[in-house]
Amino acid sequence: MRSANSAALDLLGLSEEDLIGRPAVMLDEQICTGISDGIAPSLRGQSCSFTVMKHIRGSRIVYTIKGIPVQLDSGRSGAAVIIHETAPQEGISERLVCCEKLLDRFFALTDPVIVNFSSSFEISFANEGFIRTFSRAPSVGTEGFLPFDMIVHDQENLNDALCQARDTGEYGTDLRIIHPSGDIRLYHWTFHASYEDEVWHYLAIGKDHTEQFFQREQFHQFFESAEMIFGKRTQDLREINRRLYNEISDRRQTEETLRMYEHTIRNVGDLVFWFTDDGLVAYYNTAARNALSIPEKTDKLLISTYLTHPPFGDWNLLFSSLREQGSLVLETCMVRADSTPMPVEIRFTLIPYKGREYCCCVARDVQGRIHALDNLVESENRFRELAETISDVVYVQNLRDGSIEYLNQAYEEIYQKPVKELYDDPESWTSSIHPDDYDRVVAQAGVPVGDRKRMEYRIILPSGEVRWVRVKIHYVRDKSQTPVREIGVVTDITHEKRIQDEIRQINEKFQLAVHAAPVTIFGQDPDMVYQWVVNPSINLAISDIIGYTDYEIFPPDTARELYAIKKRVLESGEGFSGECSIQFGGKPYPTQLYIRPFRNERDEITGLIGAAIDVHNIIHQKRRETLNEQRYRRLFDAMHEGYVVFSPVHASDGTVCDFSITDLNRFAVHQIKWQKKDLIGRNLSDFRPDIDHRWRDALLQVAHSGDEVGFEGFSELFGGYYSFKAFPVGEDLIGVVIRDITDQIRRSEHLQAHRDLARDLAATTDMHHALDLILRTALEVPGIDSGGLYILHNRDDVPVLRLYCHAGLSEEYISAVSEMVVNEYILTLFDNGAPRYISVSDPLAEKIRTLLEKEGIFSYVLIPLYEHGILVGCLNLGSHTLPEIPVRERPFLEALSGWLGKTLPRLIHSRADNSVTGYAVVKSDGSIIEGSLWENLSSAPQEVTGCIRENHAQLITGNEITCVRSTPLPPLLIRFCPWGGEVAFLVRSGESRS
Repeated sequence: MRSANSAALDLLGLSEEDLIGRPAVMLDEQICTGISDGIAPSLRGQSCSFTVMKHIRGSRIVYTIKGIPVQLDSGRSGAAVIIHETAPQEGISERLVCCEKLLDRFFALTDPVIVNFSSSFEISFANEGFIRTFSRAPSVGTEGFLPFDMIVHDQENLNDALCQARDTGEYGTDLRIIHPSGDIRLYHWTFHASYEDEVWHYLAIGKDHTEQFFQREQFHQFFESAEMIFGKRTQDLREINRRLYNEISDRRQTEETLRMYEHTIRNVGDLVFWFTDDGLVAYYNTAARNALSIPEKTDKLLISTYLTHPPFGDWNLLFSSLREQGSLVLETCMVRADSTPMPVEIRFTLIPYKGREYCCCVARDVQGRIHALDNLVESENRFRELAETISDVVYVQNLRDGSIEYLNQAYEEIYQKPVKELYDDPESWTSSIHPDDYDRVVAQAGVPVGDRKRMEYRIILPSGEVRWVRVKIHYVRDKSQTPVREIGVVTDITHEKRIQDEIRQINEKFQLAVHAAPVTIFGQDPDMVYQWVVNPSINLAISDIIGYTDYEIFPPDTARELYAIKKRVLESGEGFSGECSIQFGGKPYPTQLYIRPFRNERDEITGLIGAAIDVHNIIHQKRRETLNEQRYRRLFDAMHEGYVVFSPVHASDGTVCDFSITDLNRFAVHQIKWQKKDLIGRNLSDFRPDIDHRWRDALLQVAHSGDEVGFEGFSELFGGYYSFKAFPVGEDLIGVVIRDITDQIRRSEHLQAHRDLARDLAATTDMHHALDLILRTALEVPGIDSGGLYILHNRDDVPVLRLYCHAGLSEEYISAVSEMVVNEYILTLFDNGAPRYISVSDPLAEKIRTLLEKEGIFSYVLIPLYEHGILVGCLNLGSHTLPEIPVRERPFLEALSGWLGKTLPRLIHSRADNSVTGYAVVKSDGSIIEGSLWENLSSAPQEVTGCIRENHAQLITGNEITCVRSTPLPPLLIRFCPWGGEVAFLVRSGESRS
């Protein structure tokens, strides 16, 4: 089977999956025997048409079969089979037509009359002999009854014959018939009775025996007369005559039988040969001449011409064996006239005739059987290949002994049990059934009334996993309709069940969402009468809507507007989507309508389905969202952090290759120093090399993973240090926050510089080295590339600032500024003790502008150094590149100068003091971080720790305190010293310093 339409599937009771690949003999099992043999000519390229009849519980079904040769796509030949079920009466008529043809053929000499009538003597069929004999054509109605006026003399005999036919099924008798010509004729009738549809039907076959009757009567009268005349001799002659008549009758019957046999043999489909022991063919039929291409005229024909290999190797041995066994059957090959082989099955039978022995050879062409067997083997192999490759379990079970005849390997995949286990114990599959389904499945496992069964249940695997399976079972029955074989397919439907549960949950959620959402859903018929509604709104109940039209619910203006919209949808078949104002209860309700035509399975419009949303609150919500968006935009632009929104740019192969700017706030525009209109739509790659490559890597990571990514870096585009954080902000959008952390980085660097300087100063006693450390620390500020440190001296009672150390200055400039007398000009620069930041163009630089321009200094700063309000020195720093000293660096320089002002006098006085001093860096809890004091201790003495706690506020504000210890220990000096991320204090000896 290759394909079938839906009517054929309904007739067979199979699905298309179960039908495809099945052999054609299944038509005999499912419909009626004889179909597969009848369509054989169409498979050989010849159209055929025939009728078959099936008996079911006393009724008969007649099928008309037609086979049409077709050519398949694969190049192989096939046949299209058309099966038509005809009405029972039509089937009976066709069957009787066949009977008439057969009877007319076998009784052509006697010309019998045939009539079929019911118990009411209504004629349903009559052959031409009946019509010609009695000159009455049967018809439907009152004229279609048996003509009793012709058998009026034997009416009782007719009734008795019908009773006997009903009892025995067949009965024969002689009845006298009045011929239309007026003659009385004697007919021998044979009645066949059948009971169908609670009515008796009779088939009567009659032969005219009038002439034979008259001959017998004349013989009897002649013999009686002769007996009266001749006496005993007459009786002897009568006996001789009777024997002669019987012999002639028997011979005539024998000749007729022989003619029938000869006709049958000549027209039979098998090949028939009669040959003698010397191999000479005495007779062959038409089928043999056509199959082997035997010439029409031949003088001498030998069987060895077509049967080249005699059984037992010799014809004499064949005849000897036939004398012992009587007949012999074997399969061999005969040879046609064109030398092509013809596989046959031959029966040899020894027949003595007229004093001579003949061998009757009946050969049947088995080429079709061989092809059928090959096709069966190929079909079985394909079935096994298919069964072994599919993922479903396929099994065949013998219901007589319960054994498993076939089971594919999918059993091990689904049940996780070896195939051998089920072969050994066919009932072992029940051990896998889930306990909750066990009783139901076992109860359904019996053979049902029909031929098919379907079950769904759960199984528990040896691993403990629970699976759902679906079992489809087909039962094969024998001729007595007893199930003999069970064919089953087991499918794993765990995933299907999971999907069904998900769909059920989705439907429940959808129902919940529909009931919870402010949406009214409704349906109307073609007359626009509401059939159903969900979530009615605008103070309407379901009972106020169902069964009414819009004109019966809403005011006329609203109803006309709704009617026009819905009428247009019904006529055009196109949906509607738009807003309209619905008036109800004196209030307007702005509503968003969605209306679609509802179609049936034939794509016919049978109504409307729609949804209505009250958008009054939505309009207010949109207004609020617009105001909120405006507020968020103002807040967005007012942020002191750069915020940029990127969207990915995809290459031709679908991969992300770049990122485009979608939006950014004012701070980001200010930092980049471009116009916003020039930035929107530009790609990230347009900013290279000013943008760090880490930007692209971070955005790619966010696009692929959805995680936040951040880093810190330095960019000339932003003019300093920045922190970068990228994160997803919506579908295919990535937000980036850019924060300027230059001040934070500089503060961290300043703290580290303070800490390093404090540590280095504490470890040295060389004033020149200490001052050089201070100057180098100041020169590490970005943009500061030159400077000098001045110390105040008195020369002839005149205060003079003398250059003590310097860096980044030319010799000419150094010689010009090595000493500065503290005059009114200097005091003006040091007004209020605050640092003075001066550029070349500043009026304060007028006196030394020429010198500054010659040196190439663009800006500089003068930082006075004070100790208890007394000027002790000056720190002068300059830049050859910056027009002014950076603002963010000034706090560090000022803090550095303030600390230097307090430290410089002690450095100066310590030069005269040769005492040895030590230091230690101590936390607030007294633990020692590093230093030379108390090398053997892990924490400072209690009196030092107590002094730090008592003066903690003064130390934090930058004051230095003296810790007086018990005699004879010298006092200690304590000051605040930041140490990494911790609060620490520098403790050193006040008398001696090392």
